[in-house]
Amino acid sequence: MLLCYGFLMTAPLLRLEWGALPRLYPGLDILDVNRVAIMHLGALVSFGALLASRALDHRTAVPGLTGTWCPAPVLAAAHLAGAAGLARLTVPFLDGGTAGRRLLIAYLVPYGAMYAVIAVRAVRARARGALWAAEEWTLHLAALCLAPAFSAVTAPVLERAFGLDRPTALIAGVGIGCGVLAYAAVTVVSLRILHAREVVKRREARPALVHTGPAPATGGEGERA
Repeated sequence: MLLCYGFLMTAPLLRLEWGALPRLYPGLDILDVNRVAIMHLGALVSFGALLASRALDHRTAVPGLTGTWCPAPVLAAAHLAGAAGLARLTVPFLDGGTAGRRLLIAYLVPYGAMYAVIAVRAVRARARGALWAAEEWTLHLAALCLAPAFSAVTAPVLERAFGLDRPTALIAGVGIGCGVLAYAAVTVVSLRILHAREVVKRREARPALVHTGPAPATGGEGERA
């Protein structure tokens, strides 16, 4: 719910950027303002929703939660995929001259800030023994790492499927990347909770199965005699 509300906030945030960005970049027309805003609005609102969600969740552990769904090899693979995606996105942006570099900065600065905050929160949560907080932060960190890879793959698909020019397809792919992966991370986190609850239910069901099993066999005629 917080994530959905966050995406609704893109409308007022966009209007704030209409006033702020022309002051930061004098002479920037409304089309370029929208392009710059699209590069980071989806990422910022999903990040804000994550911060709000974690602030409301004070649990240090979840019953039935064991291990992690994002071990070190998985997280390392996500980082490698994200680095490859960022490299693939950077080249066409730099080829776009001043406008392309401006768009690249509008993407990389918020992305880097979000990565730093989530990574630090994950490390701190693990250090203080808050296993559930560490798990959720780590899952979102992996999703954030995969966002550039998703955008790099999506941009050429949008270009060919809808007949968009390359810059527009690139902006569209980047604009939806963090939002789509944020939804994916929320889905994985929800499944993680459901799995933990199922583990607890199975543990509670085992003693019941033992007590309701078949009654022991009684003695024969000789024993009754």
